[in-house]
Amino acid sequence: MTDPAQWRLHCVRPTLEFMGLWSQAAENLLMGTALVESGLTYLVQHGGGPARGFYQIEPATLADLYTHYLPRHEGRRASLAALRADAPWRDEQLTHNGAFSTAVARLIYWRRPEPLPPAEDIEG
Repeated sequence: MTDPAQWRLHCVRPTLEFMGLWSQAAENLLMGTALVESGLTYLVQHGGGPARGFYQIEPATLADLYTHYLPRHEGRRASLAALRADAPWRDEQLTHNGAFSTAVARLIYWRRPEPLPPAEDIEG
């Protein structure tokens, strides 16, 4: 298991700050997502499913982000591109690139119209 405090301080927070999308609520939401989805342990979905990375994002969700959201939001697309490594292929970035998968998870939530729960609302 990856140490949650280290994941927060050395991946989640700097990625959100780089994207200009940091808030304590966003940071807590992503930490909670990673802990619930993978326990900060699993990089591929149990049972052979398609979900990848600590946030368990499916390649189809990533494709939808690239197809329907990023073409209309150049700044967000540029931020994500800056976090993407040269290799491997985009879907594998979810498994092997913590900053990229964190950015994708944040953008998935960012697309939603509902406001984030307050930072102190752990259940939310």
